[in-house]
Amino acid sequence: MSTSTNRPHPARRAAAFAASTASTARSDEDGSTSSARREGSQEPSPPPRLCLTSLPTEVLNNIFSHVPYDDSRRSIEQIVLSKRYFAVAYRHWIRELTLDENDADIVYAEIGTHAASVLVKEIDAFFVPLLLRTQCAVFRHTPNLTHLAVEVLDIDNKTLPICFFAALRTLRHLVHLEIRYDDRDEPVEGFSFERDVPSLRILKINAAGSLAAYGPGLSKLTHLTIPSSDFAAAAVPWETLHHLDIGLLDVGETEFLSSLQDTCKISAIPLRGLALHLSTGTVDDLRCISEILQTIRAPSLTDLIVRGIKSFADCKSWSFSARLPGVSHLTLGGSSNCASTDALRGLRAFLEVCPAA
Repeated sequence: MSTSTNRPHPARRAAAFAASTASTARSDEDGSTSSARREGSQEPSPPPRLCLTSLPTEVLNNIFSHVPYDDSRRSIEQIVLSKRYFAVAYRHWIRELTLDENDADIVYAEIGTHAASVLVKEIDAFFVPLLLRTQCAVFRHTPNLTHLAVEVLDIDNKTLPICFFAALRTLRHLVHLEIRYDDRDEPVEGFSFERDVPSLRILKINAAGSLAAYGPGLSKLTHLTIPSSDFAAAAVPWETLHHLDIGLLDVGETEFLSSLQDTCKISAIPLRGLALHLSTGTVDDLRCISEILQTIRAPSLTDLIVRGIKSFADCKSWSFSARLPGVSHLTLGGSSNCASTDALRGLRAFLEVCPAA
């Protein structure tokens, strides 16, 4: 009679093997840990945390390019905390300079002697009467200047010196020029913006004389900001201008409107943006606006701003067929409200002129 041999069950055998393996692994780990402790080794330390000083120069350069440097002294003190920061941030700090009467002499002297002055792109300068020639001479050391705003800090005499216009001739990359005010009422002899500053495209200007008398040679401008239509008269370069901003629309001035009419009779103008600010906002002002809207032929005009409207009701009788179909951004401002039926009719007349707005 045969008898069966006592063999462990397969499931029990697998469980026993797993338990034995786990026990062996724990024993090996304990042994290796004990061995490591005996040898005095330590666990690997975590990688060092990243900080500003560990960033690549390319990243730092991008960061410093977004830092506003309005206060020149405070900003330069901040970036000299580190030589590496200074090397990266200096080219951004010196790119835009605002020079007032307190530190203008010091900074101008540094620009005139420092090789990094070629990095200067924008200057907002206030001319000090005692340093006019020195300050004008410094512009010769900023050949890559693209933006310049100037003003004379003299209550009795705000005339820009002749040497300033001589310095303008050396700025071959100047695109944007702002002359906040100049007592001069006639152009500098032999000076022309078109010939002497051929790169100039944006001009913001206010002067004692008219635009025609002050600044000849405006045919290359694309952006023009002037204090009034009286100042502009017939000197607006309609054939090339893309944006025109008039501080005050003078209804008594006829040369401005006549020049627009004469130009539009010949061909359309490339104007894309027009901003008009009414001097009184009365019926006469709005009548002048209506004449401009009926006259202008600007198929590329997309932005129209009219500010200073006192009553939309004065526009209710507008019935001309002129349309500005390209205007998609219409801004109307003033003290008028639309509480009355006549005011709503006047507002509708504006909107009918610009159906896409």
